[in-house]
Amino acid sequence: MDIIKPIFQEKPLYPKILWNRPIHQYKANAGKIFIISGSKGMSGRALIVCEAVFRSGTGILLLGFPEGLKNDFKGILPESMSLPLPQTNQVTLSSNSLNDIIESSSPCDAAIIGPGLSMNPETVQVIWEVITTISIPLVIAEEGLSSFCKGLEVIRRKESVDYIKNIILDKLPNRVIIMSLSEVRKLLDLLDIDKLNDKEISSNIYAHLSTLSRALGFTIILAASPLAISSPDGVTVVNKIKLTPQNLSSSQISVLAGVIGSFMGQNPKNIFQSIVTAIYIFESAMLLAINESSGDTNNISGSTIIRFLSAGIKKAEDI
Repeated sequence: MDIIKPIFQEKPLYPKILWNRPIHQYKANAGKIFIISGSKGMSGRALIVCEAVFRSGTGILLLGFPEGLKNDFKGILPESMSLPLPQTNQVTLSSNSLNDIIESSSPCDAAIIGPGLSMNPETVQVIWEVITTISIPLVIAEEGLSSFCKGLEVIRRKESVDYIKNIILDKLPNRVIIMSLSEVRKLLDLLDIDKLNDKEISSNIYAHLSTLSRALGFTIILAASPLAISSPDGVTVVNKIKLTPQNLSSSQISVLAGVIGSFMGQNPKNIFQSIVTAIYIFESAMLLAINESSGDTNNISGSTIIRFLSAGIKKAEDI
């Protein structure tokens, strides 16, 4: 496998993404983001994504969630930004929610799916259908990625990798997945690219990310420190900031998904540049949070990072 020489991002590589943001503009001109998130006991994850999206500059969002969670969001989200959806007995998205999700996605600029959705089998099927159906740019994280992998596993029992690539993946534009090292290994195996352990993948991680990105046709973000992004056209960008812990927590990934989705929605004609910029903003905010906690990285929650997003954006704008 080739050795990939990544581009290191020491300061924003695409500053125009930040400079082109008007100080005053109508909400509708600052992107509309559709978030599909939450299940029983996991409504907090949905709220973290929503707050990250708003703090990153989005004007309007719509949160789709199991209808049983309606009281959890009452008084927090306006009704116009809430989309209660049909649910299973376990208060997770049911198959009856699919048409509403697809229809509601149409007027939006980007979507985020995954955080807190659960792995209920019926919900997993809904997530798979959403990922492979909606036409707008989509950020896939946490249970969203797990459901996508589960769908690939089921198809691989009957169909070839070529079928997956040519019939399923080829029609999916602007998909972004946030994944861990172990999930990289799993997808490399599922697509018959390589059977490696985590140590072997780590030794040439950027080459494996690039190979997987091109095979899927998706932009891949490695949710580890330092954060890395690989695009299907072979570009790999690595943030120069190196943080600990090595792997992001679930709440941190929820924030990251929100920031990325927000920037994609605000810059629909420059998706990759938006993602790279969002990564820089996220890590800047996380670094500010770590500095405030005197270097204690173990208790940096997603909510703590959100508090520093505005400062992270301003810091990037001033460079």
